[in-house]
Amino acid sequence: MEKIRGNYKLVICEKPSAAKRVASILGDESIRTITTKSRIPIFDITSKNKEHYVICSALGHLYDLVPVKKNRKIYPVFDLEWSPRHSKNSRDKVRVNQIVSEISEFSKSAAGYIHACDYDIEGELIGYNILELACKNKYEKSKRTKFSTLTDSDIRNSFANLLEPDIKLATAGKTRHNLDLIFGINLSRALSNSFIKYPDRKRYSNFTIGRVQGPTLSFVVQRQTEINRHVPIPYWNVSAELNKGDNVFNATYWPKTIQTYEKATSVVDDCRYKDGVTNEVRIQKKKIYPLAAFNLGQLQKEAYRIFRIQPNITLSAAESLYLSAFISYPRTSSQKLPTSIRYRDILAKLAKNYIEYHDNANSLLLKDKLFPTQGIKDDPAHPAIYPTGEKSIKLNSITGKIYDLIAKRFLAAFGSVALIQNSTILFDVAGHSFTAEGRNVLDEGWIYYYKPYFRISESELPDIRKGDVVHVQKITKVKKFTKPPIRFNQATLLETMEREGIGTKSTRAEIINTLIKRRYIIQESSGFVATEIGFAVINAMTKFIPSVISTDLTRTFEEDLEGIETGMIPHKNVIAKAVDTLETAIMEFKASELLIGQELNDAVEKTSKDSSIVGVCPICKCGKLLIIKSLKSRKRFIACSQYRMTGCSASAPLPQTGKLMKSKYACSICRWPIMIRIFGRNKPWKFCVNSKCESKN
Repeated sequence: MEKIRGNYKLVICEKPSAAKRVASILGDESIRTITTKSRIPIFDITSKNKEHYVICSALGHLYDLVPVKKNRKIYPVFDLEWSPRHSKNSRDKVRVNQIVSEISEFSKSAAGYIHACDYDIEGELIGYNILELACKNKYEKSKRTKFSTLTDSDIRNSFANLLEPDIKLATAGKTRHNLDLIFGINLSRALSNSFIKYPDRKRYSNFTIGRVQGPTLSFVVQRQTEINRHVPIPYWNVSAELNKGDNVFNATYWPKTIQTYEKATSVVDDCRYKDGVTNEVRIQKKKIYPLAAFNLGQLQKEAYRIFRIQPNITLSAAESLYLSAFISYPRTSSQKLPTSIRYRDILAKLAKNYIEYHDNANSLLLKDKLFPTQGIKDDPAHPAIYPTGEKSIKLNSITGKIYDLIAKRFLAAFGSVALIQNSTILFDVAGHSFTAEGRNVLDEGWIYYYKPYFRISESELPDIRKGDVVHVQKITKVKKFTKPPIRFNQATLLETMEREGIGTKSTRAEIINTLIKRRYIIQESSGFVATEIGFAVINAMTKFIPSVISTDLTRTFEEDLEGIETGMIPHKNVIAKAVDTLETAIMEFKASELLIGQELNDAVEKTSKDSSIVGVCPICKCGKLLIIKSLKSRKRFIACSQYRMTGCSASAPLPQTGKLMKSKYACSICRWPIMIRIFGRNKPWKFCVNSKCESKN
């Protein structure tokens, strides 16, 4: 490895792209790229003020917590140690060890150390472990950068005003990882061993559960239980077309819900073709206040609502924009924009560098004073997400959408209050009450800047005054049924986790993905559905370790972690509480391993069968179309379950790549099932499985 002469300070960045960006900003005099075995470049630079830096980077976490004893059949396990990150891929494992070795080598001759990882709990821990383990106890001797964007000014300012390292934040990070592993490894081993020890087991399935996974899965299972128990109750709505002169408009019977068919029929018969009189006209003006700039959770929810982009992909896109210096740090809880970010500078850059924001940004710059709407939530480390205004290269489809959403939300935060007018007109027709409602936008205010992501639907009502006569031109009754609770989707489940205080802004999306990977829940067009495996896991936890699926326990630990950050709670007390919580419960779990194993095995078998059924065979009408994977060719296709019994030859090929999902629809032409294929970041493809369907032409 190359040796570097002279006194230099070793800078630790979190990712290679961040290291390259920092080097390009600070290296005014010279930049030398050192090629390494790990293929992660190290930058040797001299700054304008003659400071000599060697800038290296991690690949996120280089160290993981692992149990001291490696036997997976042993639990409970509480003895843990930090070790270079393990990977099933041998190349990745070798690469991590190479990076650790390279950083360690350069640290030996360093005259100082600068922790330049992301300024949050995970970033602090990444740098802490590298400085303590790879650099041999250099954390306390290091200095800390703090920046929310990777712009030139923020980077230079952070290196000119270095801070002391935050040991309390690092300790909170270490404790969080300890808690996650203590709960995760012990509960997962308890489930897995129960499953494996069951003597009649037919297949393998990977089980994991943890202090955040448990409550999150419980939300979906509880909602699924409510849906399954729901009994639809019929009710009726009555609506009428009224006319006053040439004006025709709609009105609804009040109260909207009619409990019996007889009552609905009576209203229709009484009012058909009758005249009515206007009893009251209500006009109400309503203010709609601007939305605050995004924090991560709100960005993920809004991106899913508008674009149906999954939360983990939104985070990935936002991180890409941050590392390119186009937006501020996205892993933030804040909804506030401090004056220190220089509002006018950002608006001027947006107007100059982006034709699509030119007019709107300039219109805001005409204001004498700029006061953005500030949300309730705050984050001591970073402000709300905002665009830096730096000119971007052409962005891909997803990052382009996320950037546009962030930029327009930022502009809207400076907009004025919107004003709408709600109109309600009450009519009496043959002794029955009807209402007509209208809405008009009087002043768009901030909504103008946030188009097309926020709209107010308008509906005009004719000019009607009290005492005016109207005529019932048409009246109908519609039978409806009460609906069960709505299933969770990506956005609403994320919102529930945030509201209940479980998980972190950075990990919630990944927790949801883990539940999908484990087949605890499946994602259908209507939302998340809990599988038999998901129900079995929650049942086992409810019987033997109910506290694990309770939000109270997880929320308590989150509060304890905040106490560690502020120095109010010793981290040893928190770990001791976790150990005490698990030890007794695990013993009870072990005593019922066979019973739990049987329940888990039954659930796995049923889930496997259910997931392979696509629909009823349209040929023989009695069999079921199944997704089958050939043992010989390893290709997947669809065939009828009655093939061996009756010889039904219904079959169809399937795409061999991507994830396949069932839909509740059948083809309108041939009545074969419609399926959905998801591949990478491409738009989901809905297709009829029948290769001979006329729709293929």
